[in-house]
Amino acid sequence: MLASLTLESGALMQSLLHMERIIELGEEIDFSLLSSKTGEISAQSRDLLVSQLTILAKKFPTDKSIVIAMTQLLAQNNKFEEALEQLATFNKIIPHTPRVVLLKAEILNRMNNPKTALRTLRDGTKKFRDDIPMRLNYARMLVRQNEFKSAIAEFETLLKQDPDNHGAGPKVVEIGDVVVVDLGARVNDWVSDITRTYSVGPTTNETIIEVYMAVYDAQNLTFPLIEAGTPAWALDDIARTHIEEQGYGDYFIHSLGHGYGVCVHEPPLLSSGTDDPLFGLSYNQQPLAVWDAITIEPGIYLDGWFGVRIEDDFLVNQESHEFLSADLPRDLDWFMIKADDYSQSDLGSTDGSDSSDASETLPFPIGMVQTMMLLTIVASAFVRNENEE
Repeated sequence: MLASLTLESGALMQSLLHMERIIELGEEIDFSLLSSKTGEISAQSRDLLVSQLTILAKKFPTDKSIVIAMTQLLAQNNKFEEALEQLATFNKIIPHTPRVVLLKAEILNRMNNPKTALRTLRDGTKKFRDDIPMRLNYARMLVRQNEFKSAIAEFETLLKQDPDNHGAGPKVVEIGDVVVVDLGARVNDWVSDITRTYSVGPTTNETIIEVYMAVYDAQNLTFPLIEAGTPAWALDDIARTHIEEQGYGDYFIHSLGHGYGVCVHEPPLLSSGTDDPLFGLSYNQQPLAVWDAITIEPGIYLDGWFGVRIEDDFLVNQESHEFLSADLPRDLDWFMIKADDYSQSDLGSTDGSDSSDASETLPFPIGMVQTMMLLTIVASAFVRNENEE
């Protein structure tokens, strides 16, 4: 309990002492939790933590999480060679685990050595054949290196290993479906959090279009007030009032947004007056401050039919704000995925069938998340081909 409290408060050295005491008492604790709180501290402070962890690693030589924590801190200080040495030393004592392989690949990628990172993940999928995060990271790395056919093969292997896709279900994305895509990236321990909603095929359904525009307009109404000094609750109130006026107030079931940084969900919570368990944040009355990074993500969800959420990232600055995700289109035209937005030939054929056969579903009968991943692959290939032409 004390370890968690001191960690949350930012007293990292004190938290480390409590963690050590827990291990001495024969209990288990994950030392790598430290790295989630060290993104904003100085390089010197990280070095001090590494020194203490080095002592603990000698005291508890079989504790994997201590070495992982050391490696993560060294990587945060851009000491990549030292981080890899730590992993190599650790491997002499205890065989590699999937988590260690993933960490090694991440470090190699940050060292601008993507080919070695890819090889590391490829070897990892052979050694840990049933490890889903390993194979998923390998597939994503293949996409980044434009090895689309190999990536698709990995996604198909994932489906065989986990047909329910972590509880998302075996739903096949079909023409007429409305799909919410929540995505982001982590760069040097900093994250983004963006959502777009797409209609698979053009739609003339009045309710779908009305809901999309209600969310779109509610989001737009908040933009002029994103600045230091604006109460966080005020932005939620503006968006929520508009959605209520459109008749969908009961279907906006979460807060307008949240802060983000090292973690995806951080204060401030943009709420009109309640805690938000979805974001794991508590209501606060603090105004926005300069350098707050926040999301604006109104949503309407009609249970059993479809949902719409549009989420964008902003950085509050001294003038007003910077619209960080402004380059990602979100208007009604981009909401509707049309048949000529992608070419099925870009994906190739996985069963030898003629790719010209008509189908009322997307190219492969797979789960929603994998389908959207493949759409991302197709979009990337399409844009690249357009540029080359």
